[in-house]
Amino acid sequence: METQVKKLRELMELLKPAVPKKSAIPITAYIRLGEGKAV
Repeated sequence: METQVKKLRELMELLKPAVPKKSAIPITAYIRLGEGKAV
């Protein structure tokens, strides 16, 4: 599970410049929820 979160984080870092701020907010919230489940 941890490796999946790492990959998601790396993907987000790559996508950050391409993703508008409005849609970036729910994506980061989704990842935080995923991290909570992983823990």
